Amino acid sequence: MARACMCVCVCVCACVCCQVSGLALLGLGIWMKVELHIYMQLTSVYYDAVPYVVVAVGGLVVVVASLGCLCTIKGFPALLYLVSYMHLHAPCSRRIRRLDATKR
Repeated sequence: MARACMCVCVCVCACVCCQVSGLALLGLGIWMKVELHIYMQLTSVYYDAVPYVVVAVGGLVVVVASLGCLCTIKGFPALLYLVSYMHLHAPCSRRIRRLDATKR
């Protein structure tokens, strides 16, 4: 029983850390759009979509971390498999497809 409780506490702490990093990305993206865009336009390479991409990635991290935290607390193993798929398999499969495309 104590081991299961410790495992849940570790998982919840990891989810909270992911949520904090997602919120930091959201804040960074908003700050880039509101105040930093003036300085970013001074460079020779400026992409107007960068703040929006950072906000979208931050939002995605917050949503996935919240889903993982909810699944851990409620004890839904099927949803935990879905969250672990989002964390592990999806980014790796894109890299593998990209590597296969460059070898051709």
